[in-house]
Amino acid sequence: MYVKVVQLQEKPPRMAFEMVAPKRHEITAWIAESWSELSADTIVSGFAKTELLTDTRSPVVAKDHDKPQDISDVLNQLADLGVADETGVSGDELFSSDSSDNE
Repeated sequence: MYVKVVQLQEKPPRMAFEMVAPKRHEITAWIAESWSELSADTIVSGFAKTELLTDTRSPVVAKDHDKPQDISDVLNQLADLGVADETGVSGDELFSSDSSDNE
């Protein structure tokens, strides 16, 4: 191995080394390859501390007739569930000209 190092050091440089950033498709391929090389057990154990995997509830799928048509319907439903207060706030109080969005 030492001989190869010496040979490389004695060889005249052909061109300067240039760093080139990888393309997005290369990065995506690396990520996909990395995930595909992991076992399901490894992935599951990685999420064990989040306690997401112990949630056995089935997702609720909304039907068209369950979808509220107005924001007031949403707010009323949240108030009925006890997760929102029924306070009167006008639209003018929610949006003002000195909002941070204008900065």
